[in-house]
Amino acid sequence: MAEISILGAGAWGTALAILSANQAHKVSLWARSEAAADELRSARINRHLPGVVIPDDVQITNQLNPQGDADCVFRAMPSWSGFENVDR
Repeated sequence: MAEISILGAGAWGTALAILSANQAHKVSLWARSEAAADELRSARINRHLPGVVIPDDVQITNQLNPQGDADCVFRAMPSWSGFENVDR
């Protein structure tokens, strides 16, 4: 069992988290804001993947430190993430 951290809780990051958890890996899913992490933790469903349940054993956080002990870290954020003030 690998420890996997996924940075980005959008559709792609959530899908990776679900697939990894279904393969018996320990998974941490990072959301950009506390509100987004809270919503995912309470609903266990990402609004971009309606009807797809996030397994209870996926840790959802907005703290950037969980990847410290990870065997693998995936970045699953849009390429424009963090550049909200830049014209696209």
